Amino acid sequence: MLDYTVHNYMEDIIKNLVKEMLRERPDVCDCDTCYWDICALVLNRIKPQYLEIETNIQKLSPFMLNRLRNLVLDAMVLVANNARPYHGKDQTVTIQLQNLSEPLVRRILTEMSETNEFLRENKESLPVIAAMILNQLEPRYAVTDRGGAYLRARELELQFLPSIMSKVYNVVKQFQG
Repeated sequence: MLDYTVHNYMEDIIKNLVKEMLRERPDVCDCDTCYWDICALVLNRIKPQYLEIETNIQKLSPFMLNRLRNLVLDAMVLVANNARPYHGKDQTVTIQLQNLSEPLVRRILTEMSETNEFLRENKESLPVIAAMILNQLEPRYAVTDRGGAYLRARELELQFLPSIMSKVYNVVKQFQG
């Protein structure tokens, strides 16, 4: 498996915004489960940004900040009205925010590097290549294995993998010149 690091900088903005808004709303549960569910819902509704951008909430445009605040409010209501069955009990469920598109792209690039000399010889470009691909993909954030299973089921759809493969191919082709 190829070794590189990528990061969706929108995660930083959303995590901070959700924390801020939960402090403003003591009526909304702020446990880890609800916090991560809210973050995942919002991140699945916005365009990812894997190439570094402004990550300071105060420097966002008023329009963008208002849009994100509205998405967070919608997610808070959705999470509050659909509590997980184990909410409020001792949890044995592992909670971890993960965009399932990231390991999928890593797997595709790893397989592609077996036959693509450019990828093998330019490993330092892999984070940028992966970031450019991920910026074009719909985010697929999940916080539990069960949620991840629902999102992975989408990979079985007929056009899912071919559409991702074409994006990967096009980005790699751009880099090859």
